Amino acid sequence: MIQVASWKFDGRVKSCRIHDLLRDLCIEESKNDQFLRVYGSKDDFTKSLSIRRLIIHGNGDGSNGEKQSISEFHGAPNVRSFMCFRKSLNEKQFWRFLCRGFKLLRVLELVEVENLRTLPKEIGELIHLKYLGLCETNLERLSSSLGKLVNLQTLNLQRCHLENMADQISNLHQLRRLYVLYTEPYDRTILSKCLAVSYVSHLRIDNLRDLQSLVLDAGAWIYGDSLGKLSMLKKLRIRGSLIPYKEVISDSIAKLSNLRSLELWDCEEVPTLIHSSQSDCLKKLHLNGRLSLERSTDNTEFWFPPNLRKLTLMNSHIENDPMVILEKLPNLEFLIMHYNSYVGKKMVCSQKGFPRLKLLKLCGLMRLEEWTVEEGALDRLTHLRIYTCKRLEILPDGLQQLTSLRELEVYNLTQRFIGRLAENVGEDWDKIKHIPSLSLKLPRTNRCIGTQKTMESILQ
Repeated sequence: MIQVASWKFDGRVKSCRIHDLLRDLCIEESKNDQFLRVYGSKDDFTKSLSIRRLIIHGNGDGSNGEKQSISEFHGAPNVRSFMCFRKSLNEKQFWRFLCRGFKLLRVLELVEVENLRTLPKEIGELIHLKYLGLCETNLERLSSSLGKLVNLQTLNLQRCHLENMADQISNLHQLRRLYVLYTEPYDRTILSKCLAVSYVSHLRIDNLRDLQSLVLDAGAWIYGDSLGKLSMLKKLRIRGSLIPYKEVISDSIAKLSNLRSLELWDCEEVPTLIHSSQSDCLKKLHLNGRLSLERSTDNTEFWFPPNLRKLTLMNSHIENDPMVILEKLPNLEFLIMHYNSYVGKKMVCSQKGFPRLKLLKLCGLMRLEEWTVEEGALDRLTHLRIYTCKRLEILPDGLQQLTSLRELEVYNLTQRFIGRLAENVGEDWDKIKHIPSLSLKLPRTNRCIGTQKTMESILQ
């Protein structure tokens, strides 16, 4: 009835899916029980004074019917949760009705809503609001009345076009989760990068002492150790160059005793993590930027937390084999090496290396030519994925001894490489024939050869 669609790195369920018939049944039962209402068009609307959870889906074509649809609920004052997706709204009328008609609102989620450029002063009237999400809108300006939302716990402003951040955000003392990213991370012009830095320059977060999750573009807010004062922070994601802040941010991260997940995107140069007993809780690390694993001139070297379970590297440009260091991490279970994380030619997983590793993904290591797996290495590996390593000639002989390996996925390697894995006839077939699930895809096509089995969407 309910299927797992994907898993988190620690083995917990990330997302589920259900059959469309079961979804329709759930919506109908929810409607009968007055639990929630879902509307896709104006024709679906039926007035009900007892609606508490309201969801509206649109196609975003800007038709007049969609612009006026929200006014149909002027007689539903008990709405606590309102979500709207892909709608084109009359901005002034929408905010006027919403703030005056839904006084008891606790959850407000607007996704891909057009014609939404300002957050008006009326938003401060929704004093019961706990969740405010304005993701993927054209929002440019926030209102100072945002500071009146004293019960707000989650503020999601990802992929907006904000020109400024209201100073009143520092007054939201109950805020637990703050997500703010200027634009899409992989579609950023030089101008948008400059704007992303400027709009957060004067943001103060040191008063948000209960903050547990923070997603934010890099900027001058990093100065002054305001980050190090967030003692309750568990998840931190910063996007943008950290070169101007590399010293202060290293000190601040070392003070975050409850930090579980650290992600540094497009940071150009990864700051050195300082060895601190307070960082032992860190279990997930995502680093996108140049990384040096060598001891520097001041006798310091990059330090990986001992309890790290998931590590993702990208654009690290590591020149010497990183496996010499990474294979000694005693609790590492998931290792993802993305494009240009390693720029060397040879890689060796030595005896007894990676004692707990379950998943290994090698993607876009364009210079890798030779990979060796010694006896006793990777003895708990269950999932192996190799994508776009164009110079890799053959799979290591050591794969044959990995009896725990349940899945091998190879994509966009040379045709010669794939040919060596062909069932019963390939030169390397004996190395992989014991693996239950194989997916071997030829470059530039999705045609598979060898043994093809349906694979779970796991650990994306």
